[in-house]
Amino acid sequence: MPVSSSQNIRLFVLDQCLRNQREKYTFNALLDKVNEKLERCGKPEIAIRQLRKDLREIRSIIKKHEGDEDPIALLGSGGKEKYYRYKNPKSSIYKNQLSDDELADLLAVLNVLKSFRKDENDGWLSDIIEGLEEKFGEIPDAGELISFEDYKTQGASYLAAIVDAVINHQKLVIYYQPYHKEEEHWDIDPYYLKQFNGRWFLFGWNEDKGMLYNMALDRITGVYDGYGEFRTNKDIDFSTYFDDIIGVTRPRKKLEDGSFVDVDSEKILLRFSERRFPYAKSKPIHNSFQVVSEEDCTASIIVRPNNEFFARVLEYGPDVEIVSPDSVRELIKRKVNEMYEKYFSMQHECTDNK
Repeated sequence: MPVSSSQNIRLFVLDQCLRNQREKYTFNALLDKVNEKLERCGKPEIAIRQLRKDLREIRSIIKKHEGDEDPIALLGSGGKEKYYRYKNPKSSIYKNQLSDDELADLLAVLNVLKSFRKDENDGWLSDIIEGLEEKFGEIPDAGELISFEDYKTQGASYLAAIVDAVINHQKLVIYYQPYHKEEEHWDIDPYYLKQFNGRWFLFGWNEDKGMLYNMALDRITGVYDGYGEFRTNKDIDFSTYFDDIIGVTRPRKKLEDGSFVDVDSEKILLRFSERRFPYAKSKPIHNSFQVVSEEDCTASIIVRPNNEFFARVLEYGPDVEIVSPDSVRELIKRKVNEMYEKYFSMQHECTDNK
């Protein structure tokens, strides 16, 4: 029989009280602690009879794991009311019990996560947080302590279903609307989700195209359960897949026979203005960022040049220059020249019309 939400709360509170070597919890104190927590969680209170059953359940669990016939001691002497405590301070009904420091760290992380719980499509995150709160205690609101950029992207409503499919190796049929193209639908084996620049991206095997495919969630228009055997990912290590790119796009080039190959990573030398160099060092544009010369304000990165790379470089405007290699320098020169033509050709036309 599955453990009810109320029982899970009760057993956890009792386990915490029995492990506490500083406090002396009498029977009535245990009952008060349990009912206090149940009330905060919107659950009905329990009576003495239920508490006795819960203590018997804890004894049974500890006995099974540790072999102790009666792991709970009833302590106290004289006319004082006796209190309950585990005989062994390390006893617990939870095999992988967190230490107090680990629990504090976990609650701090959950506190931050609560700041994301703003959108109606984030029900999956709320369910996770509420389940952890149920086990580890209520988490205070962090809204006044920290804030994040609030991105409202189309397609976020599919995130929970996609996360579930990735975890459970469930094939999907995804309807997708590329920019300036007709809507398509593909059979996808979902492997990995990544967020970049406020957008979510799904990486999965596209059976129709026979390749690993990258899909932005804001362009997904429908997600449905697929059929057939899931194609397990045996080729891509996503822990290193993004090491030599900025963003999510692995650039490719077309060969003479019409096939495509990945663009190789290159060591790119950047020269920054003296004014912006300290900022560039404090917020590197890539993890491979290495200072080459403090005097010359130069640094290097090793990446596959993609659109995200050029966008990041152009954010610096005139405060950065690509020094080498020549091939990458030529690509940025073309982009800068196109920008020049857009702005200054218009100015010349206006001047000529006067």
